[in-house]
Amino acid sequence: MRGILRFGALLGAACAAAACGNVSENPGPDAPAPPDAPPDAPPAVVHRWVIDNQLVPMNNNQAREYGLDLNGDQVIDNQLGLVIATLSGQGFDIQAATSTAVARGSILMLAEAQLGGSAPTAAMFTMYTGANPRPAPCNSPTDTTCRRHLGGTGMFDLAPGSARDLPLGGTILSNTLTAGPGHLQVALLFGFGGAAPVVLDLIGAHVRLQLVSANAVGQSVIAGAISQSQVDTRLLPAIHQTASAVEMADCPGTAPPDCGCAIGSDGKTYLGLFDTMPKDCVITLDEIRNNSLIKSLLAPDMLIEGQAALSVGFAVTAVKATFTP
Repeated sequence: MRGILRFGALLGAACAAAACGNVSENPGPDAPAPPDAPPDAPPAVVHRWVIDNQLVPMNNNQAREYGLDLNGDQVIDNQLGLVIATLSGQGFDIQAATSTAVARGSILMLAEAQLGGSAPTAAMFTMYTGANPRPAPCNSPTDTTCRRHLGGTGMFDLAPGSARDLPLGGTILSNTLTAGPGHLQVALLFGFGGAAPVVLDLIGAHVRLQLVSANAVGQSVIAGAISQSQVDTRLLPAIHQTASAVEMADCPGTAPPDCGCAIGSDGKTYLGLFDTMPKDCVITLDEIRNNSLIKSLLAPDMLIEGQAALSVGFAVTAVKATFTP
């Protein structure tokens, strides 16, 4: 990515793809309660997995592939995915950073499904934030492969801050589990170069899981929406963390306008885009929050549960895991 002009093109491309300012409405009904099981119904079969791959959109086609229709209007909803896809096209390798975070255990999502019980096709699904993986993800600090906890025999605890959401109600047909709407807690990386994952609480969440076997989930989709308050308090700080880290690495000076930036560096581009009031070679959170580009890209595109929200979706695969909810 070279120069501020590319960010001008980014704004137009991302807004065109993400339909900035186009808000659709979803009343966000609660997930229906599962029917009571008849006295002679067999118990539900419980499966537990850990997410071993997380795929974020690299282009607009994948943004649609990794999204779901959240409000019943026959249109795939994934505005944040479209933004990530556009950023990926501009040279931000968010997928590589995400894969590294999963491999090293800094993204650790656990999933549970209950199949059958009240009816042969009944299904329930929920997710947790994991902790304390055993075995440890990496052999050593210099291990570049890691993933030792993702071999199908891993054991995990639930993180102290993990949500305990009501499971999504759904059905399973032809080895495809569909469930929602409801709430799910997920982790998403919105940066690179060591950026920390952001824990998000999805509202209006839906899932479409491909059940390969009791021990494995094929490429599946998790989608939902994040409230405006989460955009403000979780997503924007994550963007600020990434932009600030790159700027400080590329621009060691303190005297504007060049700030010691390497010519054509990402840090110089960040400063040109965000360092506005005052121009002091420092990017602040308020400058990120008040930036017109950021406001346009992250504008809510729907109403979920009576609140403005930003749709998001991504793909996952999963392997067998042991944990106790």
